[in-house]
Amino acid sequence: MRKLPQPVIRNFPPVRVYLDDVKRLYDILKEKCKKVRIQTDRFEVDDPQLLKEIETDQIRTLILQGTEPNVMISLLPDRANAFIDEESTLNLGIMSEIEEILKRCYRKVARLFTNAIYYMVIFLAIFIATTYLIIRFADGLVENALLILLVILLGCLFYWQDGLSRRQYSTIILQERWGTKSFLFRNKDLILVGVITAIITAALTVILTIWFT
Repeated sequence: MRKLPQPVIRNFPPVRVYLDDVKRLYDILKEKCKKVRIQTDRFEVDDPQLLKEIETDQIRTLILQGTEPNVMISLLPDRANAFIDEESTLNLGIMSEIEEILKRCYRKVARLFTNAIYYMVIFLAIFIATTYLIIRFADGLVENALLILLVILLGCLFYWQDGLSRRQYSTIILQERWGTKSFLFRNKDLILVGVITAIITAALTVILTIWFT
């Protein structure tokens, strides 16, 4: 009996990858693999520095592929994953290095909306808070306004989640992470997470305060 080789596969949440992250991924494959190529939806290059010649600030598709061992890192509009064709100590080490780099690229807000548990918590918080306010306080015109607000909020939530999970899963910025962009641009995901958390916390606090008074 011979055990068949098993591949190593890792799936990642939505990512925002900068050029220096691409270079680090490329260096890992360059060191471990016999040959490495980089492919976008329109071009193929042998050096990540050449990506700067693409006439755009960002792209949605990037594939890094190495041979011997066969490694593929796929950053696509609808998913992000890494694949190695055979499990071994060496290949698990390569995958660990890839994961370590991509961890810092996770899009914090997008991860909330593409993770089923986080998404349901946000959905239920909006639904329960608005429904409670309608039952507790509203009548007539105010009730209709709150119902419209609930529909709008839930519609925005579905639209945002759909866009993040299918069309904007991977964003590759063709410049270094600490380049010309401002502090707010680099940290906007963390800021948005804080805002969302604050809104949910405030809504629950209001509900609990009213409920027990």
